[in-house]
Amino acid sequence: MNYTAPDFLPVAYELLPKRPTHRQAIVNAFVFIHQTMHMLNNKLTKRGQRVTAITPRHYLDFIQHYVTLYNEKRSDLEEQQLHLNVGLGKISDTVKQVEELRKSLAKKQIELDEKNELANQKLKQMMEDQQKAEQQKEASKEVREKLAVQKKEIATRVEKVTKDLNEVEPAVKDAENAVKNIKRQHLVELKALANPPLLVKLTLECVCALMGEKVSGWGDIRKVLMAPDFISNVVHFDPEKMSNKVRNSIKQEFFSQKEFTFENVDKASKACGPFVQMGPSSGELLRYVGFRGSDAERGCAPTEGGRGD
Repeated sequence: MNYTAPDFLPVAYELLPKRPTHRQAIVNAFVFIHQTMHMLNNKLTKRGQRVTAITPRHYLDFIQHYVTLYNEKRSDLEEQQLHLNVGLGKISDTVKQVEELRKSLAKKQIELDEKNELANQKLKQMMEDQQKAEQQKEASKEVREKLAVQKKEIATRVEKVTKDLNEVEPAVKDAENAVKNIKRQHLVELKALANPPLLVKLTLECVCALMGEKVSGWGDIRKVLMAPDFISNVVHFDPEKMSNKVRNSIKQEFFSQKEFTFENVDKASKACGPFVQMGPSSGELLRYVGFRGSDAERGCAPTEGGRGD
């Protein structure tokens, strides 16, 4: 225990050192008080007042009172020290909890910043998606408007095509009936010709091209002509099987010639006239059937050439 005695400490006995310890200072104080009591009792005796005899028992009682008071004060101080230590412990625990909460708060703040950033990205994405949806809605509106216009145009075109078909189909039927009336004897007579008229040869070449038969001369034409199902194939010919390229080629190669007409061919051979009559009728029928079968399904009206855009 580090103790420093005060400078004004009275010396009660000669053995007291200049720098007394705490114990020596207490002993000195006890002696000083005891001596003071003797001095006070002597003064009272001189004045003739009543005095009290001071005995060793009084001195021992004084020491005992001091010990009791010291223990009481010590107990009070220890209790205060205990409360202080408990308070300091709680403060220390609180400081630790605050530090942990501070660290947890820092982590939560980082997570909160990340969540805010993610929320901002989601919000930005939602705004972009909304803009795209509005643009797509506007584009869809334009497409619907265009489709409405196209449907109206297609309806008009279909109406015209239907009307034209009603005009073309009877001609095809007449041509088919005329071909059906061709006798096999007529075909035998045509085959027997060694050098047929130009219009007859031209007509049969046109029929072979229309049917998709490749011929290089009158000999090949005669073979096609005498096939058992020749008339049946011509009657049941499907215009849809003939492409625009073939149709245009036939028109350019045969029907573009001024002398290649039904009247001229019919004069040259009664058997060949119906073939000429059926050729252009089937071509016109193909034009309209092609529109109804493909162009109308694509939603595109055909051009003047008969093909869709």
